[in-house]
Amino acid sequence: MTFIEQYGLVPYKPWQLSRYAREGSCELCGITSDEVAARYAEDGYRSAACSTLLNFDHCHAHGWIRGRLCTACNTDLGTAVRVGWLDRSPKRDAFLTHLGKCPDCPPA
Repeated sequence: MTFIEQYGLVPYKPWQLSRYAREGSCELCGITSDEVAARYAEDGYRSAACSTLLNFDHCHAHGWIRGRLCTACNTDLGTAVRVGWLDRSPKRDAFLTHLGKCPDCPPA
């Protein structure tokens, strides 16, 4: 279930994020928080607990939470948009669908 299906359209307010579950799966690649924890443990990280939490990706222009993303997808999406690589990204279609979850942004 996506974040929006579970909670509806929610503004990004850092002081209220504890209301929402960070566990689940990345809405772009599908990796679960348990799988992320296992990868961190395999790599020898001592504290995998904070790394298993998924990020609340949000529209920086309008403030709506678009969904939960793993750190890798969140970084890839931000870099693709910021640097202008969106059209060259192999995740282009998934990124555009995800970015379109903000109702105040123009369609891509």
